[in-house]
Amino acid sequence: PFKLLVMGQLNAVGTETDSITFTAADTANGWQSIRFTNTPATSDTSRFMYCRIEYGRADGAGQDNHGGAFCFENFSKAVVSNCLITRCRAENGGGIYCDNSHPRIIGNTLTGNVAVNVGGGICLGPGSIPVIRNNTIGWNTAIGNGGGGIFCLSDVMISNNTIIYNTSHIYGGGGIMANGCSPEIIANTIS
Repeated sequence: PFKLLVMGQLNAVGTETDSITFTAADTANGWQSIRFTNTPATSDTSRFMYCRIEYGRADGAGQDNHGGAFCFENFSKAVVSNCLITRCRAENGGGIYCDNSHPRIIGNTLTGNVAVNVGGGICLGPGSIPVIRNNTIGWNTAIGNGGGGIFCLSDVMISNNTIIYNTSHIYGGGGIMANGCSPEIIANTIS
């Protein structure tokens, strides 16, 4: 599948009544997602606002199997706001994957995403301290080791989100699973 590898700045800014869609013509095989890997730290901030990202399938080799819609590795200058992230799939981070990255993830809906291992909605690897606020994270699945909604390996703040109807098949954390870290979970609805 094709992927969108960002090596600079990408601004996809729609409006509430006219959103931007990232999708695949072949929804069974999907596409490889929007990837910030080896993106120069000198790049300006990328913005994704009022976008619909669907049918991302991160199923490549190595790190290419992380982040069904977005993969952030060693890059923090990104804002994902008021987007719908749906029907995406990856080994880790069915919707969004962060590794040593700190993007701003605010006001989005992540729904119907699947992680074969961890983080059906969002997977936060070591050293990742993004802003995760005012999102609806629901109906996502972690088939393997946990975190149907969110899986984290970092001391992140997760605030004012609605985290509902997520599932984890083997281990725990249908809503949130934290492993070896102490996230601050403040004013969320988890059910």
